[in-house]
Amino acid sequence: MWPSGRLAVRSSDRLAAWPPDRPVDGRRKATVRSPCTDWNVRQMVDHLLAGQHTSAVVMGARRPLPALGPAPGALKKAFRTSAAALVAAFEEPGALERTVRAPIGEVPGAVALRLQTIEHLVHGWDLARAIGQKAMFDEATVERETEFARGLTALMPSGPGAPFAPSRTPPDDAPALDRWPRCSDATSPSDPHTVHRGTPRPQPSRGTRTTMKKTKLKITIAGAALVAAVATGTALAANGSAAGSGSTSGSTSSSEQTRTEHAEQKTPSVIKADGSDVFPHSLDFDARSNTFFAGSLKHGTVSAVGPDGKVRTFIDDPELVSAQAVLVDRERDRILVSNVDYGTADRSRKDAPFRVAGVGSYDLKSGKQDWCVDLTALTLDGKQHLISDVTVAPDGTAYAVDELTPTVFRIDRTGHASVFLRNDLLKGTLDIPDLLNGVGMSAVEWVEGNQLIIAMADGSLVRVPVKQPEKAQEVKLSAPLGPPTAGMRLLKDGSIAAVSSGLLTGKPAPIQRVEPRDGWKQATVKVTDTVEDPVTSDVTAGPDGTTYALSGGLADLFAGKPHDGFSLTPVKTD
Repeated sequence: MWPSGRLAVRSSDRLAAWPPDRPVDGRRKATVRSPCTDWNVRQMVDHLLAGQHTSAVVMGARRPLPALGPAPGALKKAFRTSAAALVAAFEEPGALERTVRAPIGEVPGAVALRLQTIEHLVHGWDLARAIGQKAMFDEATVERETEFARGLTALMPSGPGAPFAPSRTPPDDAPALDRWPRCSDATSPSDPHTVHRGTPRPQPSRGTRTTMKKTKLKITIAGAALVAAVATGTALAANGSAAGSGSTSGSTSSSEQTRTEHAEQKTPSVIKADGSDVFPHSLDFDARSNTFFAGSLKHGTVSAVGPDGKVRTFIDDPELVSAQAVLVDRERDRILVSNVDYGTADRSRKDAPFRVAGVGSYDLKSGKQDWCVDLTALTLDGKQHLISDVTVAPDGTAYAVDELTPTVFRIDRTGHASVFLRNDLLKGTLDIPDLLNGVGMSAVEWVEGNQLIIAMADGSLVRVPVKQPEKAQEVKLSAPLGPPTAGMRLLKDGSIAAVSSGLLTGKPAPIQRVEPRDGWKQATVKVTDTVEDPVTSDVTAGPDGTTYALSGGLADLFAGKPHDGFSLTPVKTD
C-alpha cells in the first residue's frame, strides 16, 4: 500500500479519537460546526466512517466491518475497526492493479486508494480545525498528493450544485497541509469562511436540479479523465499551476511519484518451483493468499506454490488420478480441478488410459473435497475422454470441456452435472504423434455477454452463447493461434492471453493476445512474447498484475523420465 494511504487512514483515526463529552468553547465537540457547511464534527466523522466502509467493501475487504451510525460511545471503536479493514483491503496482493467499482465508476484499485487518501487529507484537516487539534499528516504525504488533487479539482465543475465552494489562496509560506486546501477548493486555517460543501440543501428548485444533473455529468467525465491519467501515469495539472505555467516546484509531481514507485518495484523474475515429479499442466493464482495452485499429472494432487518457489501439497484426494485443469473460484472460496488419466500417474490404470473424466470442488482454505463428479457416467459411450479445462460463470455454474469428444459439460454449484453441448464444430482434428489423436478442445473461458470462448488445439476459437448453445460458431481470427493451443487467461479488458505449446515444433512457445470485436464474432491475434521452453502449457495471473506462463516438464513425464521441478515465467500480454 502507498504510504500516503496508510498515513491518511491512521491519522484520521487519531483525529477521530476525541472524547465526545469534552467541551470546546463551552460546547460539546460532537456539535461543533466543521469548516464543511452543513456538517458538525459528529456528522463529519460519520461521513468519514461511511466513506471508509464503502471503500473497504469496494476493495473486497475480508475483515468484518462495523455497522454504520454507531452510538456515541462506540464511535471511536467503529472508526478504528473500519480503518483497519480498509488498510487491510488495500494491502491485499494485487489490490491496486485490479479493477473495482467505485462511486465514480470502474477504476483501478490505485485510483480508489488515491481518492480515499484525498478524502482523509481534506476532511482530516476539517476535523483538526473544528476540534482545535493539529492535523497529524506528515509534509511528505501532503506534498505527494498535492499535484494529484490539484489536477482533480481542476476538472471539477464550479457554481451552483458543485461539490466545492469557491477556493481561497493561503499564504505561499504556509505549511504543506495549510496549502493543501487551495487544491481541494478549501480555505486556509486563517480564513473562517466555508471551505467546501457538505450535504446538499433539501428541495432544490427545478433549475437547480437541472444544474445538478449537469454537475453529475461533469463529475463523471472528470472521473473518467482521472482514471485515464492515473492509468497512463500522467499527472493532472490545473490551468495556471506550476506544472502548466512552466515554473518549477519543490514538490514531487504525481507522474514523477508514479514513475519512482514503479521503478522501485522489483522486475518479475522466473519462479523456479522445487516440486519433484509434480508435472503440472495447469495452474491458477489466488491474489488473497499470494499463492499459485498447480495440479499434478503424476501424483493426482494440487500443490500450493509461493512466489519463492516453495511447493507444498494442498489437495490430496484419492479420487483424483491426474489433476489437470485448476481454477481458483474466489467468489465461492473453492478450487475446481479436472480429473484425467493419461496412463502415466501413480494412480493410473496403465492398461486403460483416458477412461477417467471428472471435476472436483475443494475448499480454498482447507483443501477438503466439497464434491467430485464422474462425467463419464453421463456419456456411457465407451470412448476415451480428457477434461482439459474448466471455467465458471458469475452464477457459479462450471463448464468443462472434453478434449477427446465434442462435449461440453455443465456442473451446478452442488456438483450436479449434465451435458451442455455436443457439436461437431468442437470435434478434434489435431494429432500429437505417440500421444493422442483427434485432439479438440484444449481451453475455455467464460466472457462478457454470457458466452464461452473455447480454444481448439488446431488454433481456432469457437464462441458458444450460453443461452443458445446450438448457435455456436467459429470466431473469425485475423490469424490462427499456434497449434496446439494449450492454455488461456481472461485479461481485465476482456481480451484473452493464450499460450501455444511448441510440443510439435520444438520452437519457443508463443504468448498471444486475442482482442475481440463484434461480441467475439471476430478477434485480432498478435504475438506478445515467447517462452524458451517449448512445452509450456498454461498462462495465469500473478502477483501485482503480472502474467506467468507454466512450463511443467511434461515432455519428461510422457518420456517416463524424472523431473526435479517446474518453472513460472513472467510474460508480456500487450
